[in-house]
Amino acid sequence: MSIYLNEYRTEAFSKAYEEYDLKGGVLRFMFWHLNKEQSNTDELTSVNIHKVVARQTIDQINYETSKRWNSVVSEYNRSQYPNLQVDYDKLDNSGIKLSSEEFLGYAYNWQNQKPLVKGRNINTNWFFEYDKPEIESCKIDIDFSCKRLESLGLKFNGGFVQAFLYPPYSMQLGESIKDIGVYAIDFMNLYFDNLSNIEIYTWSIDCAFYFNEGKEWWGSYFWTVYNPVKDIYIGIVGSATD
Repeated sequence: MSIYLNEYRTEAFSKAYEEYDLKGGVLRFMFWHLNKEQSNTDELTSVNIHKVVARQTIDQINYETSKRWNSVVSEYNRSQYPNLQVDYDKLDNSGIKLSSEEFLGYAYNWQNQKPLVKGRNINTNWFFEYDKPEIESCKIDIDFSCKRLESLGLKFNGGFVQAFLYPPYSMQLGESIKDIGVYAIDFMNLYFDNLSNIEIYTWSIDCAFYFNEGKEWWGSYFWTVYNPVKDIYIGIVGSATD
């Protein structure tokens, strides 16, 4: 395909990403802008653009991972690390379009437009609306399933909000559930703007070595998101274990 992307950078995006990483977040974000002038307009379908975003995102992840390994291990030990390659056949044929609700997952109340946050005091496994009191009567019963994705044979690992806020080790997000909820809203407003208008695809986590760790326990994630307000594409990946 003749679809060309340029890396997209702003000071606000970089600062938010760096802060997220310092707080202990494990999702990784890549930002792209479609170069329409150089691209073949006949190939500019939604799924084709997202496919190229997915390719370039995992290629960049592999490049950064190899660069890090090369800098910290000896030549002898480096041979014990895998050669990072992408199975493009598995990747290219795997794209499934998601609704915003499916993407955000069970830790987001779509009707009220609010993230659902795990308790900080009385029970850390209970979920609450972030702006309600953290008391038992305000506990939210969560449906942890996603029937459409499960019917397609996909394992559902909770969605973006759960992966964003709850890596294998706790993030440093403040002392109250309100602090956590406000942080999540501010981050999503910056990257996604209007959650009702974003376009999302999910991709195979069997296409690259990077995703293997998360398969042990916490989860592996691979999304591409189009934000029409800023006219940018975001590749999002995550894979971690304890």
